[in-house]
Parts: sequence; structure tokens; C-alpha cells
Amino acid sequence: VLKLAGLDDPIQAEDEGYENVRFESLDGMSASIGIEKACNPYGDAILAYEMNGEPIPRDHGFPLRMVVPGYSAVRNVKWVSRIEL
Repeated sequence: VLKLAGLDDPIQAEDEGYENVRFESLDGMSASIGIEKACNPYGDAILAYEMNGEPIPRDHGFPLRMVVPGYSAVRNVKWVSRIEL
């Protein structure tokens, strides 16, 4: 998603003044992660739209959920409606 927005790597993002990626949910909750975690090609942060080969259930974040292993659960935003740099 970030590559489609024109950001190829965290160094480019930091040079352009971006430090974090912010995720907002349909229920108004928001959380952010560092740009280096979001852009790392070896990282494990994902936007999930499926779970076990099926569309992700509503209770687990349908239509889109941010999953950021290694961060507190509050960073795993359910019902993602907006992503900002």
C-alpha cells in the first residue's frame, strides 16, 4: 500500500519528513507505527483482509485489520478505514 502511495523505503520516507504511519478505524480508534517498521521489506507488519483463506470476520476487523507483531495489541487496529503518513 505504501509503495502504491510512492514510498519505496524508510530512508526515502524519513528524507521526506515522515516518521510514522497512522491507522484509523471505523470506530474512531487510531494508532501509529514507525515508518521503518511499516516500510521494512523484511518486516512482518501486514494489512489483513483474510483469515484462514476466508474474508476476515467482522469481529476480527473486517474489512481490513492492521497486524503488527511485536507491538502492543492496541497497534493492531481493526476495521481500518484510513491510513496516513
